[in-house]
Amino acid sequence: GSAGSECYKVNTIMDVLSCTSLLVALIHQDGWLSLGYLRAYNAYISLVRLVRATQKLSDFQTACLLTFFKFVTLMTISAATMFLVEALGDMDLFDESTLRTHNGKGKPISFFIMLYYSFVSISTVGYGDIYPESGLGRIVAIIMIFGGIIFFSKETSRMLELSSLLTNGQGTYRSSKGHVIVTGGAVDNQNLHVFGPFVEELCHPSRGRERPQILLVSSQLVSTEVRRKLLKQWWATDFIRFLQGSLVRLEDMKRTSLATAKRVYIIGDMDAEDHRSEDEKNLATAVVVRNVFPHIDLKVLLLRRNSKKLGAALGLPPFVCYSNQNLEGLLLINHCRAP
Repeated sequence: GSAGSECYKVNTIMDVLSCTSLLVALIHQDGWLSLGYLRAYNAYISLVRLVRATQKLSDFQTACLLTFFKFVTLMTISAATMFLVEALGDMDLFDESTLRTHNGKGKPISFFIMLYYSFVSISTVGYGDIYPESGLGRIVAIIMIFGGIIFFSKETSRMLELSSLLTNGQGTYRSSKGHVIVTGGAVDNQNLHVFGPFVEELCHPSRGRERPQILLVSSQLVSTEVRRKLLKQWWATDFIRFLQGSLVRLEDMKRTSLATAKRVYIIGDMDAEDHRSEDEKNLATAVVVRNVFPHIDLKVLLLRRNSKKLGAALGLPPFVCYSNQNLEGLLLINHCRAP
């Protein structure tokens, strides 16, 4: 609720302020013995929750932002730990007789120097201009290097996996301006000659600012050939998106941002063997969408004229359902009226 949200915001501010005060203390080399810098992890957790609560970022943008936050947190904790152990110097366990370490006479160290060293070490670059001289520092350096290798390996693998999922239509679509969803048997069966011209007309440059973002929702993965043909025009690339799912499932309704959609088109497959079954399937989808989001402008293209009666019996208004036969008749009438 709102109370929990306010409490959460206060908690986030406190975590960030604690990290900021720590940085100030480190700059002035005052109170560096404190382990308060570990609260940077709490700040990271809070930032993760804030980013995931934001609905305006795509899945890939969210993943990139979270990876950046994770890297900054790793850098901060590593640098502060290295500064701490280097400032403390060697304990008796790591005296010169054991590891033959230097005492670092006249060599300045600071949090920002250790931050630079942590970045060089975690990224596995290793310039060698700065190196730890204490035994504890060398142990921390080893942990940092292995941590950097594991971090970049996992994050790279995760980003590649996410990119593959988004390419296959498994992600989540987010739109702040309102978008148009096109689905139905024609899209499910990837019958491009049925819905292709319709989609191209929707996002054609001649529509100017009225061009909407179009989301094609199919129950199966859209083939590479269909994608290539739809996106062959330069102006279509930024306006057409693909997502695998079904509008009869609540989780897919969320993934398609159905609540913010400007309009939903359900187009029947004219090449279907059984037109009656095709219409019944599309009407079932329309009824589910209408019941969950009654405010959405919904249009259903049916194949049989009698299917409009079935739609009315299911509670769909007359202006929602259109028959393909009626549309062909209207086109013929308009053609005859043309001078």
